[in-house]
Amino acid sequence: MVNDPNQQSEMAVQTLKMFEDRGENLTDERHTVHYFYDGDFAALGEALRAQDFAVRPTVGNDGVVAERMDVTDEKWRLETLTALSELANEFGSEYDGWEAAMTRQGSN
Repeated sequence: MVNDPNQQSEMAVQTLKMFEDRGENLTDERHTVHYFYDGDFAALGEALRAQDFAVRPTVGNDGVVAERMDVTDEKWRLETLTALSELANEFGSEYDGWEAAMTRQGSN
């Protein structure tokens, strides 16, 4: 399994545009969730925790879910999605993408 950081980054363009089209300010934090399947879950989870992600197994126990509050702007798209794709490659996992809350939530 090889994860393509450029592909992940490009796929995010439409999602982030949809956020902007609905009036969202991409400089505000929102809850983000990332999905990983296969590979060395224990080591991947440790690496994700080191990057301040909350980590848990998927419902079927066949993957890892990583969550945190992030500013989902252009920098995030390029840097975070690239880093997560590369991390998945390092631990033999499939980075299956992300989702985020449409409405910004802030970190009060």
